[in-house]
Amino acid sequence: MGFFWKLVVSLVGLTAFINPSFANPIYYETVALGSDRFEYHYTVDNQTGSVIDEFTVWFDLGLYDNLEITGSPDGWDGLEAQPDPWLPDDGFADWLGFGDVLDSGETLDGFSVSWRL
Repeated sequence: MGFFWKLVVSLVGLTAFINPSFANPIYYETVALGSDRFEYHYTVDNQTGSVIDEFTVWFDLGLYDNLEITGSPDGWDGLEAQPDPWLPDDGFADWLGFGDVLDSGETLDGFSVSWRL
């Protein structure tokens, strides 16, 4: 087998490990909690052709501090990671559906995260 065909077979084989990723709108509302504390309330609107069982929202390093998941719908669990200036790395809030998914065309709210300036 020639080099060209080995390359084609390798590339076709690699496509089995590629996960498709789709952009999807996530709407938010900002609520002032007092002092320098705020909260984002998120609504996910699945406009893709597949189910959503996990999503991540990123928080820029230097703009957010003390992230805390404050709301998750039934069947969903949230995890936050703080922005870290020593890495340096942005923070994130990630939600995972445990058995519950957001089907195509569905909308789900109840996701929230608080933070400090």
